[in-house]
Amino acid sequence: MSYLEVKPDNIAKRAQLLLCVVASLLLMHFLSVIIGEDRSWQLNRLFNLDLEGNIPNWFSGILLAICSLEAYECSRWSPINNHVLTWRAASIAFMLFSCDEISQIHEYLAVILQREVFRWDFLLNSNVTLWQITVGPFVLPLVIWLTVSVAQSVRGSNLAARFLGCGVLLYVVGIFLLELTIVPLYNNPSLAFLKEMEIFLEEGFEMCGVVMILAGLAHHKMYLSNQMGMSQGESTSAYLKEDY
Repeated sequence: MSYLEVKPDNIAKRAQLLLCVVASLLLMHFLSVIIGEDRSWQLNRLFNLDLEGNIPNWFSGILLAICSLEAYECSRWSPINNHVLTWRAASIAFMLFSCDEISQIHEYLAVILQREVFRWDFLLNSNVTLWQITVGPFVLPLVIWLTVSVAQSVRGSNLAARFLGCGVLLYVVGIFLLELTIVPLYNNPSLAFLKEMEIFLEEGFEMCGVVMILAGLAHHKMYLSNQMGMSQGESTSAYLKEDY
């Protein structure tokens, strides 16, 4: 595909469409909670954000897989070797996140670590898997390194940097901070409403964050392709006059 075929308006429209899908999935979850599992187990099974292997779960996994492809495309357009390695590492990371989103690998690892390695009382007695405490320390250094490397790679691509920064912030708040707040809410009938609100916000932040990241990757790929076109003597597109 020629870089001239990609336009900022297309990226904005795709992001808006994906955000509309996210809003629809959140609405369907809300309806499944109101109607209740007893009245419509099908609706609950298909759209409840607290369950795995359903439409919202696969939607998130597919979005992360597309992010992996976009990151790989950035590596193909990047003229700097270090940046190429960074984008390929990001591509691998997004694909692993995609597989994990669908198969819940981190949950299984956390259970093994809680039972066989750490064996702390508050972990063994917890009603939920605290993967942030068991798996998090192993993953966090890699995530920090990758975030810093990507931030260095998008210097000059201001719009992409803003989308990526906002997306990563939303995603991290969703998967780390909000998910930790569910611990005191789990299996407590008196706090059922707060639990549903936590699930709603957590999954909403995650999906919106991935949409923002995807838009940032698309903007950066366009920035790189335009830079490549300029180096080859192509005419400067109106895109470079916007915010780059």
